[in-house]
Amino acid sequence: MRSNGDRDTVIAVLDRYEAAASAAAELGFDGLTTPELLGVLERLERIGRRHPVLGHDVINRLDHFAPSQELGGTLAHALADRLRISRAEARRRIGEAEDLGARSSLAGEVLAPRLAVTAAAQRRADRRRAGAG
Repeated sequence: MRSNGDRDTVIAVLDRYEAAASAAAELGFDGLTTPELLGVLERLERIGRRHPVLGHDVINRLDHFAPSQELGGTLAHALADRLRISRAEARRRIGEAEDLGARSSLAGEVLAPRLAVTAAAQRRADRRRAGAG
């Protein structure tokens, strides 16, 4: 179950997430055996598959609630500029968020993602259902 994080909670969790990623980047792997190294890669892959999930809801929220005046243009342009990615990549991420992220009706009712099974698998980092081969 996902919680509706308030501003302080979101910032605190992302601060811890970023600190953990920084600490992980400083690790050395000299003392690990081959099976342990393969296990590390497996864990990193799982983490990497979950990472896009974090952005889906944020992108959808921006798409639905952020006025173009605040974005400085279209959402694709804003993402491309802010994230230093191409506009094509920004549009791809917007489309992915539309299919896999949280949605709501005009009345505010929470709706399942368009690709609900794939979205759930991505949240679990299950490669068999999340589109990885």
